Amino acid sequence: MVPAYIEFKVNERVSSDTSSGTTVVLAASFQGLHRMKKHTTGCLARLEADAHVGATRDVDAPTRAAFDMHLASIRIKRLCVAAIMLCGALSLSAAGAATIEIAGMKVSESAEVAGAGLELNGSGVRYKGPFKVYLAALYLNKKVATPEAVYAASGPKRVVLTMLRDVESGELGRLFIRSIQDNTPRNDLLKVLPALPRMGEIFAEQKSLASGDSITIDWVPGAGTVISAKGKVLGQPSKDPEFFNAMLAIWIGKAPVDWALKDALLGVQPRDLQASRPGVQRR
Repeated sequence: MVPAYIEFKVNERVSSDTSSGTTVVLAASFQGLHRMKKHTTGCLARLEADAHVGATRDVDAPTRAAFDMHLASIRIKRLCVAAIMLCGALSLSAAGAATIEIAGMKVSESAEVAGAGLELNGSGVRYKGPFKVYLAALYLNKKVATPEAVYAASGPKRVVLTMLRDVESGELGRLFIRSIQDNTPRNDLLKVLPALPRMGEIFAEQKSLASGDSITIDWVPGAGTVISAKGKVLGQPSKDPEFFNAMLAIWIGKAPVDWALKDALLGVQPRDLQASRPGVQRR
């Protein structure tokens, strides 16, 4: 990250032993903002203390007035530093978290899994009839446009589901299992069958998911498939890559839960039958 540098000069003479032209240089970054604030406020606090000492000396009225003006200028500088700190933090934060909006929800254009940076491949809304159920987003190390390329993509992968209505999580888990069975070739299905009952139990344990709650499904090389809900990891990772691909097939398989959502996740033009459906993000 390129640090942002802030420089200002204290040009006034603070006391008889404080030289003018003192330069304070601050390097601002997410990691350094706290240290910068501590250092800067410490410098200004010392200057303010000097001014207080000068103001309490037995001096004539014009000199005391000069000290008061100087003390006021120091306090103004402290306010300026606080404002600069706030603006810098907000600017750095905004620059590091680009988002798009779909169905009234913010979707990040990037993600990090196991230390690897991923980019948004595509995102869209899962509909059931006229109702919006959840917003899905697929993250890969590079954009691809076919299911085969998604399955074959190297490195970590992520699917994020954000609920757009209250959902009974046990029912959602049962629907996922049914979709996995519909989309997974027989040979691969035999490999993932042992993990399906446990997945159903994991979803059933959540009881319900409220609008705005998220489910995250990560593929972490060396660890396996990690499922999280509401920011909490559920159960133990499933180490077979076939299991993560079977979960991907729910949305991008040969019989996906929503054809328009499949197109959206792959970043391709929606097929004609679904082209008029709202809430789909094309990339």
